[in-house]
This record gives sequence, structure tokens and C-alpha cells, in this order.
Amino acid sequence: MLISTAALILMTVVMAMAWMLLTAPQTYLLRQIESQSTHLNSRLMASDMLPSILIESVLDAIEMFVGVFIFSNFNTDMNTVELAEAVLVAINIANLVASNLYLVRKISFWQENDADGDQWLINLAYWRDLVSVVILVIIIPELVMEAIVYNDSLRFTDFICVIALSCDIGIRVNNGVSFIRQLRHGGSQVDLHKRMEAEMDVKSIDDTTNDAAQMNDLRAEIASLQATVELQAAQLNKSSQATFTGCFTAREKNL
Repeated sequence: MLISTAALILMTVVMAMAWMLLTAPQTYLLRQIESQSTHLNSRLMASDMLPSILIESVLDAIEMFVGVFIFSNFNTDMNTVELAEAVLVAINIANLVASNLYLVRKISFWQENDADGDQWLINLAYWRDLVSVVILVIIIPELVMEAIVYNDSLRFTDFICVIALSCDIGIRVNNGVSFIRQLRHGGSQVDLHKRMEAEMDVKSIDDTTNDAAQMNDLRAEIASLQATVELQAAQLNKSSQATFTGCFTAREKNL
């Protein structure tokens, strides 16, 4: 093997540390946006991005560790499939590191960007989802080549890599389908939040209108009841006066 056990352990530790260094700042900064941003849509988007960032970070970690195991299994006499797979693994790891560094850099200036509104965060979320889908162009051929290598070697580490890459692709395909559906039905999650806010505003206006209409109906009913009571009181007063007058007249006649 090209890589000794000690070197493999060292590479795994380095990859784990690199993954933590790339993931922790994103999570921390998004938490800041969620709690401190002056824009409601920015807070909502940050809240929505946190779960996807954590899922993506797990997938990134899987791909990094798979890359380490794949490189550890290469011998000095690498065939064409292994050479092509090595190139894909190197491109994939470089893409993961570069995309995460770019994301950290963009989010780290959130206070300056947030002053101009939430569009920058919408674009960043769109870019993140797009990268997660496009990376399948690299991961799927990598899985195919790793399956070929496993079929020839029957090594357990290659089998683990095939299973891990299959799970990775399955999750990314599912996320990609959700991303495409969002684009077809009106855009990103923030657009959805904006539509929900508009619907809530309309509902609030409708509720206010309905409340005003109900209040007017109640006032009209009270006024009607008051008129009825006043009419009945007037009739009762008139009837009482007529009775009193009749009684007085009858008494005078008797006298």
C-alpha cells in the first residue's frame, strides 16, 4: 500500500479537523444572523440554512473520509480506473474545501451585507444548493469507478466507500429534487417566507375588515334593540296614561 497505517490515521485526523474548522464558523455565523439581523427574512433564511448546512457538512465529511480510504488503497501500479478515480477524488476534495471557505468568507461579512437587505443571503443559499446538485457530476462517476475497483479487489474498505458514496448520492439527489421543485414553484425558501408574510398581511387585513363588519353589525343590532325598547317603553307609558285618564274620568262621573 502507498500509505501506512500511521499516515492513514494522521490523514483522517487532519481531514476531521479541517471539516470542523469549515463547519463550525458557518454554524456560528448563521446563529448570529438568526438572532441579530434586523431583517426578518434574513433571520428566517438563516434558520432554514442551518439544517441544510449541517446535512451538507456531514456529506462533506463522508466524502473526505472516503477520499482518504480510496487513496490508502492505491498501490504503486495503479491502473487507468484508479488513476481516473484519484483525479476525481482530488477534484472533489478541493471543491469541498473551496466552496466551504467561500461560504465562510461570505457569511463572515454578514453585517455589512445585511445593511443592504437580505438578497445576498438568498443568492448565497441558491449558490449552496446549486453546488450540492452540480457536485453529483463528480460523485456519481467516482462511485462507479469505486464499484469497479471493489469488484476487482473485494476489499472491505472499498465496500465501505461504495456504501458511503451511495448514501451520499441518495441524499444529494433528494435535496436536488427539492431544490428543482422550489425553483419551479416560485424560488427559494425566502421567497416562500415572503409569500407567507404577504398572505399573513392579507389575512390580517381580512380579519380586521371582518372584525369591523362584525362590530358594525353588533352596533346596528344594539341600536335596533334600543329602538325596540324605547318604542315599547313609549307604548307602555301611553297605555298607562290612557288607563289613568279613564279611571279618573269614571270617578268624576260617579261623583
